[in-house]
Amino acid sequence: MTTTIVIASHIPASPDKVWQEAQTTRLLRHVTAPMISFHPIDPPTWPERWEEKSYLAGMRLFGWLPIGQQVIVIEKPPQQDGKLFVRDNGHSGMIKRWDHLITIEPE
Repeated sequence: MTTTIVIASHIPASPDKVWQEAQTTRLLRHVTAPMISFHPIDPPTWPERWEEKSYLAGMRLFGWLPIGQQVIVIEKPPQQDGKLFVRDNGHSGMIKRWDHLITIEPE
Protein backbone atom coordinates (compact mmCIF):
# COMPACT_ATOMS: atom_id res chain seq x y z
CA MET A 1 0.00 0.00 0.00
CA THR A 2 1.25 3.47 -0.87
CA THR A 3 0.31 6.50 1.19
CA THR A 4 0.87 10.02 -0.05
CA ILE A 5 0.91 12.96 2.31
CA VAL A 6 1.29 16.50 1.03
CA ILE A 7 2.28 19.33 3.38
CA ALA A 8 2.77 22.88 2.14
CA SER A 9 4.40 25.69 4.09
CA HIS A 10 4.92 29.36 3.42
CA ILE A 11 8.40 30.34 4.53
CA PRO A 12 9.13 34.08 4.63
CA ALA A 13 12.50 33.78 2.90
CA SER A 14 13.80 33.78 -0.64
CA PRO A 15 13.66 30.49 -2.56
CA ASP A 16 17.48 30.55 -2.73
CA LYS A 17 17.76 30.76 1.07
CA VAL A 18 15.21 27.96 1.53
CA TRP A 19 17.07 25.86 -1.07
CA GLN A 20 20.35 26.30 0.79
CA GLU A 21 18.76 25.27 4.12
CA ALA A 22 16.91 22.29 2.60
CA GLN A 23 20.24 20.77 1.61
CA THR A 24 21.64 20.75 5.16
CA THR A 25 21.78 17.69 7.37
CA ARG A 26 21.04 20.06 10.26
CA LEU A 27 17.48 20.49 8.93
CA LEU A 28 16.76 16.74 9.20
CA ARG A 29 17.84 16.73 12.85
CA HIS A 30 15.78 19.85 13.54
CA VAL A 31 12.49 18.71 12.01
CA THR A 32 12.59 15.20 13.51
CA ALA A 33 13.55 16.25 17.06
CA PRO A 34 12.69 15.43 19.74
CA MET A 35 10.63 12.40 18.67
CA ILE A 36 13.20 10.76 16.39
CA SER A 37 16.94 11.32 16.36
CA PHE A 38 19.19 10.16 13.56
CA HIS A 39 22.82 9.18 14.13
CA PRO A 40 25.27 8.63 11.26
CA ILE A 41 26.68 5.12 10.81
CA ASP A 42 28.07 5.11 7.27
CA PRO A 43 29.67 7.52 6.77
CA PRO A 44 30.39 7.92 10.51
CA THR A 45 29.80 11.70 10.45
CA TRP A 46 27.20 13.84 8.71
CA PRO A 47 28.35 16.18 5.97
CA GLU A 48 27.23 19.78 6.37
CA ARG A 49 25.25 19.46 3.13
CA TRP A 50 23.65 16.38 1.63
CA GLU A 51 25.41 14.90 -1.36
CA GLU A 52 23.69 12.67 -3.92
CA LYS A 53 24.43 9.31 -2.32
CA SER A 54 23.24 6.86 0.34
CA TYR A 55 23.72 7.34 4.08
CA LEU A 56 23.11 4.69 6.75
CA ALA A 57 21.72 6.13 9.97
CA GLY A 58 20.65 4.72 13.31
CA MET A 59 17.35 5.96 14.70
CA ARG A 60 16.34 6.51 18.31
CA LEU A 61 12.94 7.31 19.73
CA PHE A 62 13.15 10.33 22.05
CA GLY A 63 16.94 10.21 21.74
CA TRP A 64 17.54 7.02 23.69
CA LEU A 65 15.41 4.04 22.53
CA PRO A 66 16.97 2.37 19.45
CA ILE A 67 14.35 1.74 16.77
CA GLY A 68 16.46 0.49 13.89
CA GLN A 69 18.33 1.89 10.96
CA GLN A 70 17.33 3.98 7.97
CA VAL A 71 19.03 4.26 4.61
CA ILE A 72 18.77 7.88 3.49
CA VAL A 73 19.14 8.08 -0.29
CA ILE A 74 19.61 11.67 -1.39
CA GLU A 75 18.76 12.75 -4.92
CA LYS A 76 18.62 16.26 -6.35
CA PRO A 77 16.36 16.10 -9.40
CA PRO A 78 16.88 18.78 -12.04
CA GLN A 79 15.16 22.14 -11.63
CA GLN A 80 11.84 22.27 -13.44
CA ASP A 81 9.69 25.35 -14.16
CA GLY A 82 11.53 27.36 -11.51
CA LYS A 83 11.07 24.64 -8.87
CA LEU A 84 13.99 23.14 -6.93
CA PHE A 85 13.93 19.62 -5.49
CA VAL A 86 15.62 17.50 -2.84
CA ARG A 87 14.48 13.89 -2.48
CA ASP A 88 15.14 11.24 0.16
CA ASN A 89 14.23 8.02 -1.60
CA GLY A 90 15.37 5.76 1.23
CA HIS A 91 14.14 2.75 3.17
CA SER A 92 14.38 0.91 6.46
CA GLY A 93 13.29 -2.30 8.11
CA MET A 94 10.08 -0.58 9.21
CA ILE A 95 9.44 1.38 6.01
CA LYS A 96 10.02 -0.45 2.74
CA ARG A 97 10.05 2.76 0.68
CA TRP A 98 10.41 6.32 1.91
CA ASP A 99 10.00 8.80 -0.92
CA HIS A 100 10.23 12.25 0.62
CA LEU A 101 10.28 14.98 -2.01
CA ILE A 102 10.92 18.57 -0.95
CA THR A 103 9.83 21.08 -3.60
CA ILE A 104 10.87 24.72 -3.33
CA GLU A 105 9.18 27.32 -5.47
CA PRO A 106 8.52 31.03 -5.30
CA GLU A 107 4.99 32.16 -4.48
